[in-house]
Amino acid sequence: QIISVLQIGRTKVFLRAGQMAELDARRTEVRSKAARVIQSRYHTYVARQKFLAIRNTSVSFQSIVRGMARWRCHRDNSNYLKLKRSVLIYQCAWRRRIARRELRKLKMAARDTETLKVEKEKLEEHVEELTSRLGLEMKLRADLENNKAGEISKLQAALREMEHRVEEATAVQESESAKRAVEEALAQEREKITILTNEVEGMKVLLSREQEENTATKNDLAIAQERCEDLNGKIAVADENIKQLRDTVKRFEENVTELESSLMTEKQHNEATRGELGEAHQRVEELLRQVADADGKSAVLQSTVQRLEESLTETEGTLLLERQESEAIKKSLTEARGENEELVHKTEVFEKDIARFQNNIERSIA
Repeated sequence: QIISVLQIGRTKVFLRAGQMAELDARRTEVRSKAARVIQSRYHTYVARQKFLAIRNTSVSFQSIVRGMARWRCHRDNSNYLKLKRSVLIYQCAWRRRIARRELRKLKMAARDTETLKVEKEKLEEHVEELTSRLGLEMKLRADLENNKAGEISKLQAALREMEHRVEEATAVQESESAKRAVEEALAQEREKITILTNEVEGMKVLLSREQEENTATKNDLAIAQERCEDLNGKIAVADENIKQLRDTVKRFEENVTELESSLMTEKQHNEATRGELGEAHQRVEELLRQVADADGKSAVLQSTVQRLEESLTETEGTLLLERQESEAIKKSLTEARGENEELVHKTEVFEKDIARFQNNIERSIA
């Protein structure tokens, strides 16, 4: 069949009429198939490059967003830890102030109790002196009463004797010398009686004075006993207050030890937070590197876009389909440019935020 259609010569192939158009049609069919295969491969390549660019940009954007979220969490946590540490320091200072105030009160109470004890000892000594004086005065009073009774009995006996003598003298009526002697004796006895009566009156005055002094000493004793009872009550109250204050001091000491332990734990936690700050610093540097990589990737994308534009300008004159596809590609490229510009803007904003974060970290470290 092929031989009937064509004839091969030495240098040429001779065909029948109409075979050339058929061969041209087959050639165009083969070329169109090849063009479709090339276009499909090119479209897959462009779509894959676009997908890879979008994926890389989305990954970089996700890393930036996650880094910002981690940074915000770290900032909030560091602010919380600073606030907690400042609150603990303020609580420690306030409790220390209250403990010092209670210690001052304890010292004042101890001084008051010491003064009360000294006053109690003085009053006890005064009471002992008053009791000893009262005993001596009672002894003197008893001795004076005994002496007074003896003197009165002696005077009564002397009076009786003198009366007996007078009676004997009057009865006997002896001589005048006896009368004179009796009168002289009577005068002497009367003088003695007057002297004794004067002494008795003086003793009565002394006794009245001693009684007044005894009543005064008794009143002083009663007042001193009342003061002693009051002082004993005050000392008991002061002892109870001292016990309570000692208990409070023990509680304050326990609170101080707990606060010291909490401060030690806070110091350790602060050291751990400093380590976390260093790790955050490293993470920020890694994010900066990723941002730089994203910038490099955006530059690669721009170069690929430029190459694609050149290839599209070369293939514009081929087919209408290619033009339509090139227009679609241009639209996608413009979208990619817009996304790249947005990414560049976001990276700039992120770099500014990172710079602020670094400044804040340096200030917090300083």
